[in-house]
Amino acid sequence: AGSPGPSSTRRTEGKQLCPCLVVPEGHEMNFAVRDLLTKEKQQLSFSIVDLEERPVTHVIVNEVGPHAGILIQLLDQTPLAWVRTKAVHEGRGMPEICYPSGEMFCTVAKEEAVPSSGYTLRDKSGQRLCTLHGDFREKAVNVVNPSGRLICETERCELGSDGTP
Repeated sequence: AGSPGPSSTRRTEGKQLCPCLVVPEGHEMNFAVRDLLTKEKQQLSFSIVDLEERPVTHVIVNEVGPHAGILIQLLDQTPLAWVRTKAVHEGRGMPEICYPSGEMFCTVAKEEAVPSSGYTLRDKSGQRLCTLHGDFREKAVNVVNPSGRLICETERCELGSDGTP
């Protein structure tokens, strides 16, 4: 919600790709994502899990064929989002994050800013939805909204007895 118009920050901040995963103010959601994705084309699937290793969502990566991308879905197979990766593998762009319908939600843009570089998610009109910065190799990343407020942070962790990140 919020007022309409291209200059409305409230409108941009109110957009939600997956409303069912919005965490209420004052709460947090902790989950783990296996470190499986590479820059190469892949075909694999895995679950995103809570810290007790119970599945929260499922990820299906299929980057072979004309519709290369990553599908994120609930455990009941309800689609949450689609990430188009074809442009990445063709060397002509960054991923596009889409609603389950295929309609674009936002683009990913690399930012070469000082003091740190990172990525910005921008909606169809070009408005910044959030910025990601930090140590991407070490998975220590902060996500801030257009007002500069921290909305997410990531860190490398190990779950289970096998010690895999």
